[in-house]
Amino acid sequence: LVAVPFGICVVIGLAIGLVTRPRRVRAEVARAHVPAVLAEPPDDADPAVVGVVIGRGRAPARAVAATALSLAHRGLIDLHEVGDRVVVSIDPTPSDRAARTATDDLVLQAIASHADPVTGDVVGPPIWRSVDDWWPAYVEDARARAIEAGFVEPRIPMLGVMVVCVLAATVTAIALFWYTLVFIGFILLAIGIPHLLARLGGYRLTPRGTAERARWLAF
Repeated sequence: LVAVPFGICVVIGLAIGLVTRPRRVRAEVARAHVPAVLAEPPDDADPAVVGVVIGRGRAPARAVAATALSLAHRGLIDLHEVGDRVVVSIDPTPSDRAARTATDDLVLQAIASHADPVTGDVVGPPIWRSVDDWWPAYVEDARARAIEAGFVEPRIPMLGVMVVCVLAATVTAIALFWYTLVFIGFILLAIGIPHLLARLGGYRLTPRGTAERARWLAF
């Protein structure tokens, strides 16, 4: 019986290796076709998404500053320097409200919460307080949109591992056990393990995301 869980782990490991190996080859091919230097931004991707791509699935803290600069570029806020200080004015009636993302709103709210109650302006640095309260939501939205764009994916392919786990658990349960509850328990365990592995395994770039990262680094 000790060999049963060991055998299942071996099967899962082989399945992960067989799935990820072709992906690594495609990523190298995609990176090889990117020019060494780009004079213009490769696309108009949202700064938060670009941050996740640059961070290989993790959003770096500087992505927030890039989002603030993007808000200024689109006219949602006005940034100007006064000596060694930065003054931020928020447009109370932005024209492109529909185009704002969740990360845009989080940064806008963070800036607005730091505004002077009389003038309505924000004088910094800093132009926002601690990011601890809203940083997880920022990362979650940025990563979700990076996944939707095909740039990022879970490091461990959950669907493929789940299929292998279910098949391995089914064969093992039928071969060694004849009790219905044991069989059901094996299947539930086989379904739960891929979810756990996907959550603990983190995220990585897809081949498309690898090429996108190389383009932004070349810019």
